[in-house]
Amino acid sequence: MTPVLSPASEAEITALFKNAAIDLYGIVQRAKTKGTFYMYRLEQLHAIQDVIAKLDGDSKEWAKENIPAVMEAASEDVKAEIAKQNEPDFSFRFSGVPVEAVKVLTHQTYLDFGNTIVLLKKNAERAALNKLMIQRKIIQATIRGGSVASTQADILQAMKNDVQSVMYRGGQKVPVEAYINMLVRTQTMNAYNIASSQQMLAAGRMFAICPVVPALHRPPDDPCWKWEKQRYINLLKDPMPPWHPNCRHSLQPISLAQLKAERPDLYELAIAYFNKVAG
Repeated sequence: MTPVLSPASEAEITALFKNAAIDLYGIVQRAKTKGTFYMYRLEQLHAIQDVIAKLDGDSKEWAKENIPAVMEAASEDVKAEIAKQNEPDFSFRFSGVPVEAVKVLTHQTYLDFGNTIVLLKKNAERAALNKLMIQRKIIQATIRGGSVASTQADILQAMKNDVQSVMYRGGQKVPVEAYINMLVRTQTMNAYNIASSQQMLAAGRMFAICPVVPALHRPPDDPCWKWEKQRYINLLKDPMPPWHPNCRHSLQPISLAQLKAERPDLYELAIAYFNKVAG
């Protein structure tokens, strides 16, 4: 069971943010050609707002199209897995993903995109309003004997990093496309696991399995170690993955026969829950 988000869809949302950041930097570093300095700044701020408005609309459309698709795929994956378990005594008609859950997850994704958009807007506006200060620094550095070209290049590169990056945890700056990749993967896993857990609960399954994923470069304090060791996730009380940004865990349905063999204590709880749901 793997979250379904095509490489094209992931590339699409990443490109939206990356291209917007490039456009914002182009606006900020564009030289004044005519009119007053005030009008020049005003034109910059209006141009920034145009880029932000387009990104806001495009990212919202992306979320409305892709998050429901991921949740529907999760629901279908759960149905297929439970069907393969071939337990006719513990099956009944499946329900779909709750409409309200789809709305909430889509809205949450849009809000997360919106937070990033606000950061990009603030970075660009701050850089635009600080451009005079940057120009003064170039003059001061030249007076002290620095090369005009190298000094300007250094300062413009710093400004570019400010406009095309966002602040992450711990004050670390990361390129906007890397941040959006992380955000999309995390939100995709969130949508997938919420939809699959809802489908499992609706099908009378109280427990799911947390699969072991390749360790790769996971640190010792990765919270996923705890859940892999626990193995059985109580869908009624345990937190759902993702357990951290970029978490790759997706919960899987466990057959009641397997649960009885491996954890008879949990099996009794699972049977009680199934009977309650089957009613």
